[in-house]
Amino acid sequence: MRWVAQVADQVVENWIGSNINADLVQQTALLHDMGNIIKFKRPFWGEMAKSEYFWMQTQEEFIAQYGSDVLLATRKIIDELGLKNSVGRMVAEMGIITTNPNADVSYEARIVEYADCRVSLKGIVSFADRVADLMARYDLVDDDIRVKAMRENAKLVLQFVKKSQDQSNLLRE
Repeated sequence: MRWVAQVADQVVENWIGSNINADLVQQTALLHDMGNIIKFKRPFWGEMAKSEYFWMQTQEEFIAQYGSDVLLATRKIIDELGLKNSVGRMVAEMGIITTNPNADVSYEARIVEYADCRVSLKGIVSFADRVADLMARYDLVDDDIRVKAMRENAKLVLQFVKKSQDQSNLLRE
């Protein structure tokens, strides 16, 4: 989620569209996948592998407290934090974007959804690499509605991002 927040920050720093709430973008980027611990497969990888017992316990506690539905768990956590009407609304809008990119949703949600489409298990990657990764992982084809939605949302966001030669690598395709 930190990588998603880094990409989102770069988008916000270079934003030339209508006013957006940068704090809301940052909060949403940091919290949008809070329930994902529920779906992690064991054995854990990367940094999590160093403290696998802790993460196994945490996963079990999350499932006991929030259930096994990742999205519902994320929503419950956001509600507990008192952010239902802000971050919770953004997460719900992100869900809409994944199947209907032309829906009337905020650019804050669009930015976080785009940033999320730039992060894989390997870190921050190109948009094309991330789409290819998702297509392979979920057995999607090029004309799948979710693939089309990712691409359309990226176009909608990037049209309002200032382009410059010194722009961060975080925004380069």
